[in-house]
Amino acid sequence: LIWRDEWLVHPNRAVRLAGLVICVADPAEAALRFARLTGVAPRNDAGVAGFALDGGRMRLIAADHLAGLLPGVVPPGLPYIAGVEIETDDEAAAIRAIAGARGSDTPHGFLVPPAHAGGTALIFR
Repeated sequence: LIWRDEWLVHPNRAVRLAGLVICVADPAEAALRFARLTGVAPRNDAGVAGFALDGGRMRLIAADHLAGLLPGVVPPGLPYIAGVEIETDDEAAAIRAIAGARGSDTPHGFLVPPAHAGGTALIFR
């Protein structure tokens, strides 16, 4: 009932939710809990624990590493869903669709900051 064709066409050309970025106090500890929950082993890099899941990826990140991934995003508290990654079928169309918002190009995609996206950064890629 939810995935109806008429509800899946967006001006921003979004085609799927590609990932989540969750800022936590201790990524290693949180990764252990998520690994038990998902049955998936995390890939750990300094300050970031990443999970490759069937429906997309999830990254648990320490607050002091957040600026490298989501410039200008400051967590109001922890845990915090810092970013939602949205895959588009045409990045230029996505950027045009959200041109009224203040956004910026980053190495990870076009970033719409939390202040202009309901409290969580949106990353279009």
